[in-house]
Amino acid sequence: MAAMAKKRSRLRVVVACFVAVVLVAGVVGWHFGVLGCVLAGGSCRSLPIESKDDLVGRLRWILFQRWFLEPMQGDSFEPIFLLDDLADLYPRSVATRPFVHEILVDPHLSPDMKELAVRISQCLPLWTYLDFVAQAYADWKSGRLPSDVLYKVISPGGTWGINLQVAYQDARVQQLLTTIAQDDTVDPAIRRMITQNVLSGGEADLIGSYDGADGSGFTPILSCPRAPER
Repeated sequence: MAAMAKKRSRLRVVVACFVAVVLVAGVVGWHFGVLGCVLAGGSCRSLPIESKDDLVGRLRWILFQRWFLEPMQGDSFEPIFLLDDLADLYPRSVATRPFVHEILVDPHLSPDMKELAVRISQCLPLWTYLDFVAQAYADWKSGRLPSDVLYKVISPGGTWGINLQVAYQDARVQQLLTTIAQDDTVDPAIRRMITQNVLSGGEADLIGSYDGADGSGFTPILSCPRAPER
């Protein structure tokens, strides 16, 4: 009888520990917004994006996966591009734009989250992207957007997007970027980047001089829809 009681006691401990682990995992997953992705088999691609919270969950899942890939990081290789969840999200810039704006002005979200939100916005058509830049500038002026996020909006990195860099001669691009560059309150690093790299045509020349292994010109790593989203 004593042995049986001891076995039951051990079983209760095991069950209690299992329940505790499940509850902790559930709470953590809910808090970080990734539980749905875990329950969906480790991928968010089948889940809808109908709110800011939905998009936050997607981005957190991508950042969570990136953490495991960091040992593969190299000077010319970003392992985040291996993630199917990112490849699925990247072409959907038009659909996610309202939620991206909410993310950028949320003071409780991390810089990494905001940087990734900017970088998944690179499939916006040029004129829509200009509106995105103008909104970011206005949010920065009102104190709602950090300066480093404004920098990423204008220059997200060539592997992510080159919207403004290749269209630097367009009058609307020139007008907006000149306005930002001539604002004495803007971070000097942003003003230099605009005048020396973008409006000078320097980055466009660098992009134009690139010749890929297959003879193609430079393009960001991920692909946008063939026809611009409306």
